[in-house]
Amino acid sequence: MRSIKARFDNLYKEPLSSYIAFAKCIKKQGFTFDSISRNFSQLVGKDDYDNDDRITLLKQLYLLSNPFEKHVISTKNALD
Repeated sequence: MRSIKARFDNLYKEPLSSYIAFAKCIKKQGFTFDSISRNFSQLVGKDDYDNDDRITLLKQLYLLSNPFEKHVISTKNALD
């Protein structure tokens, strides 16, 4: 699996927002919350989001990276 930074470097070009480019890079790629959080801090410009919304954005990005069906299957398996 290619790193988030490598994907971001290939995709991000002005005038595309760094947040939108980041979201496109992680979509359906199965990255961990920790990996998303760390790379978000390094790659997404502070002017692209309100710091008060950071945790909410990270949760949404995690769900974008890990599709809902995957969560349903793993939760079901964990309960069995």
